[in-house]
Amino acid sequence: MNLVILLGRLGRDPELRQAGDTTLCRFSLATSVRVKGEARTEWHQVTAFGRQAETCARYLTKGAPACVVGTLRTREYTTAAGETRRATEVVADRVEFVAARRERDDAAAGPAPAVEDGDDALPF
Repeated sequence: MNLVILLGRLGRDPELRQAGDTTLCRFSLATSVRVKGEARTEWHQVTAFGRQAETCARYLTKGAPACVVGTLRTREYTTAAGETRRATEVVADRVEFVAARRERDDAAAGPAPAVEDGDDALPF
């Protein structure tokens, strides 16, 4: 089974491109884990295709939190110097836009509840 689930923040603005008839969007995603009390950051290259790519390019920006569900893919490419290199990336099946904590707290708080004056408002 080849399944990857990542929750992190974008390291740069997404790049939208056309490759023939295919639309693709690439971006980097940083994830962090604590190891013996020290934060360790991993960088993941993510590629989305089609409508998902267009949506990512439109709504995601550097620093935005996102959850990516997809698969790992390794590809080979040749540099300008003629060297063959390998790159491992996440091919996104689904990208969820995650509200930052402050945005969630503000939305959940909503307007302050109305308080009535008088004895009828007392529960006892």
